[in-house]
Amino acid sequence: MTISPYVIIPLLIAAAIVQTTVTSYVQVIGVSPNLVLLVSVSWVLAAGSREGALAGLVGGLMLDAFSGAPFGVSTVALVLASMLTGLGEIHVLRTARALPYAAIALATLVYQATVLLLLQMAGRAVIWWPMMWRAVLPEMVVNTLFMPLVYYAVRWLARRLQPRRVEWQ
Repeated sequence: MTISPYVIIPLLIAAAIVQTTVTSYVQVIGVSPNLVLLVSVSWVLAAGSREGALAGLVGGLMLDAFSGAPFGVSTVALVLASMLTGLGEIHVLRTARALPYAAIALATLVYQATVLLLLQMAGRAVIWWPMMWRAVLPEMVVNTLFMPLVYYAVRWLARRLQPRRVEWQ
């Protein structure tokens, strides 16, 4: 399915703005949901891997623009997580009800591990195991809890905007 980039770009810009301003006040077990990752993964599952790669790129660029980390860290991590989520596009797996939950858990792990690796490569001090237990695993739980809200809203939007075939009678 091909949906105009004029939909996903403003959606991810809005998600990045909300994530950097509002979601810091919404914390579950001490962690805020990663709204841009949630929207990107949901878009991959709803619209396909091609649109998902664009979602990862735009979302990552927006997070990099608002972040104090070296530019490109969020972009690389989000594109990688989105591309791996695109593997769930196989039609056999697409019908599984647990796919969105498994996809966001795996995408969160890949995203955060990539961010930590890139930060370490940039010379930042990264202590792996405490970061994984105290930050990454709680974020996996929180993102999984928020996934139904975001996924079904994004899926509804993608179906609503999907081009329909017109047949002449």
